[in-house]
Amino acid sequence: MKVISVWSPKGGAGKTTLAMHLAGAFYQQFGKRVAILDFNADQQSAMDIAEIGHLPFEVVLGKPKTPPDADIVIVDHAPTKELPPPGTTIILPYRPSRIDFMAVDRAKRSLGDGRKVFEVVNAVSFARSKESEVAEHLRREGAHIMRNLSIYSRALGFGRTIFDPKVDNLAGAREARKEILQLIAKLPLGDFLKGKEVANG
Repeated sequence: MKVISVWSPKGGAGKTTLAMHLAGAFYQQFGKRVAILDFNADQQSAMDIAEIGHLPFEVVLGKPKTPPDADIVIVDHAPTKELPPPGTTIILPYRPSRIDFMAVDRAKRSLGDGRKVFEVVNAVSFARSKESEVAEHLRREGAHIMRNLSIYSRALGFGRTIFDPKVDNLAGAREARKEILQLIAKLPLGDFLKGKEVANG
């Protein structure tokens, strides 16, 4: 079982959005059994989306007493840096602002060695010159860039991920899928996704 933590000290960084669409990709594109653990007891956003009733994977509030029957477990964290996230693969989302980047930089240092951290700059609008400039700098530093596409939140509003066939014809679905698959291609999953093409949407 692979464990991926979506973790950030910043609220509103897009952790639940990323967790949901990653889960959708692993299920729909790669045929993996997926579970999301919603560690945000205050907001419970992942649970709220699951309760709409269209997700093809399990969402559990908190840490279950027994491990989920899943190939991949994605942990959707609350915004905190108090406890180190589980697993060795951590996706660290944040917004394209200097303040967010500074908070994330401190958080990375608190993780210690032995963890692979993948930065994701979320909701980037290339129409805003300063934001575009920051995003391009972070891209050169190795961060994954995700544009400010409304399909990410729109699909979740329907209780679905962008990989659900029901959203095939919605504007931006193809572009958003490509961004998520490109992120997955960067993760250290090795032969776990063997034989699958992860770079195309």
